[in-house]
Amino acid sequence: MSAPWMKFFPRDWRGDQSLRAVSVAARGLWIECLCIMHEAKPYGHLLLNGRTIDDDALARMTGVPAEGVSALMAELTQAGVLSVTAKGVVYSRRMIRDNAQAAKGRKSAAKRWSQGADFPHESGGPNGLPNGYPITQNPEARNQNPEKPPAAPQGGGAGGLFDELVSVFPRSPHVKEAKARKAFDGHSLDDQVALVAAARRYAAWFGEEQARRKRTIIEALSYAPPLDKWIGEGAWRSAGELRLNGEAADGSEMAVVDATDPIVARLETLRGRPFVIGASGRITVLKSELDAARSAA
Repeated sequence: MSAPWMKFFPRDWRGDQSLRAVSVAARGLWIECLCIMHEAKPYGHLLLNGRTIDDDALARMTGVPAEGVSALMAELTQAGVLSVTAKGVVYSRRMIRDNAQAAKGRKSAAKRWSQGADFPHESGGPNGLPNGYPITQNPEARNQNPEKPPAAPQGGGAGGLFDELVSVFPRSPHVKEAKARKAFDGHSLDDQVALVAAARRYAAWFGEEQARRKRTIIEALSYAPPLDKWIGEGAWRSAGELRLNGEAADGSEMAVVDATDPIVARLETLRGRPFVIGASGRITVLKSELDAARSAA
């Protein structure tokens, strides 16, 4: 039986680029689906008593008009919000990943407690665990081995950070995840943490920019840069320069430039680094940068 509650991170929900690309109605249906999947077996799958839920049944379970369920589910599929198994079962990647990590944590905790039970005479006093160790925020504090690296954040090490990065970054149709992971693994742990933060900021800006330009989901994702190049060529380091209201620090707006425009070379010279060009063949720059490049040309 599943727990009566599940983890929910509002910042992740609001910062997920795919969710931001779909309608409010589609997001509402998806949160209803998540609640159903929380009680399903296997966990995270859109099933009822082990059977696939068709559109009519889902409409009755969620209160969404029957004629709208199919269109909303198609919208979620197109944006990459949901995944589908080879047997056609809808599932949530995040729920399955979180559940696996939770199960691993429970197993580790049970093992620690069972080992502590073998040494009852070493039980500590207040604020002590059964094995006598003090309760600390960081388990590594129990063994101050200078050669042992600190635990990586997010509970999943670099792999967990990379999964988080992929989950929030705009999904380019030409994403090469293996190359992106290789580029990610080539960075230090501090940079990996910074990369995730940069991806969140970029995703928030990207969503606002595409919405402002009234682009469809397909059109918007064609402007997303390839993740492997965004990481490998260092474009992520510029994410802090983006303004989430779609304006530059000086109030000037963003400008879209075709990648074949000769001014791009001048822009790259002024910035000191190359642009990451997505499938759209266009780049987005600060209008003040474009004006400066044209003045210097």
